[in-house]
Amino acid sequence: MFKFFNSLIWSVAYALIYFTIMHIVAIFILYIFKITGYVQSSDPLTLYLNFNRALYPLVIIVSILLFNIIINIRSEKFLDFCKFNKTDDKLIFYCIILTFGLIPIISIIAGFLNLFFKSYNETSKAIQVLSNDPIMILFLIVFIPIMEEIVFRGLILNEIINSTKNYRLAIVFQAVLFGIFHGNIVQGIYAFILGIVLGSIAYIFNSIYLSIIMHCIFNLMGSIVIVKISNITNSVFINNIFVIILFIIQLICLKIAISFFYKEIKINTNKDRFLKNSTV
Repeated sequence: MFKFFNSLIWSVAYALIYFTIMHIVAIFILYIFKITGYVQSSDPLTLYLNFNRALYPLVIIVSILLFNIIINIRSEKFLDFCKFNKTDDKLIFYCIILTFGLIPIISIIAGFLNLFFKSYNETSKAIQVLSNDPIMILFLIVFIPIMEEIVFRGLILNEIINSTKNYRLAIVFQAVLFGIFHGNIVQGIYAFILGIVLGSIAYIFNSIYLSIIMHCIFNLMGSIVIVKISNITNSVFINNIFVIILFIIQLICLKIAISFFYKEIKINTNKDRFLKNSTV
């Protein structure tokens, strides 16, 4: 029981540390902007972009350094603890297919929730502003997903699994924290669903690389590709045709990916049973 509560405390602590670092760095940057007069001299859009350009690199650097120190103090190696294990190309390919196929389902859920929670429109607008900036695109589709995967599928997921051996609890708990971390109901719900999928993949195939790749693809498609395709021409009708075609392709990809992973999970389960029986 002690190990159970200890693992939950550490898991919440990792999320809070990351959250706290973000806010401390944000306050620091705003203070620098203020004393240099940058806040008064810049228009709101430029200020917002440059604030985020400064925020994320510092948050990522400070977070990784601090988490490294914490894991080392606990007599673990950071890369081993987070399961930065090699994986094969076939799994990577089907993880990309799976992510591509999941996007329409999550988009439908987000669109439905958006009907009831209008406040998400502001978040959506902010994401669109950031996705028009080349530097922020890099952070949205690469560095932020990597950092979030380290915290939720690396540190939190493995903290609970290592202590309790209860992978179901670990997957659900890190997904709940992942949803809460996003700070609004709409993002929180679809982040929870995504967290379940990413956590399951990272656990079953014992590699955080797979969940990192999936998260990067999800952000790429959700923040940039879907938006660009829906505005590919000046004709609303043609744009809708493109979206429908993409939707159909994504559903086919989802079916292919689910069939593959069902077989893979079945094979892994049978292997585990065989190894257990062999050692008895």
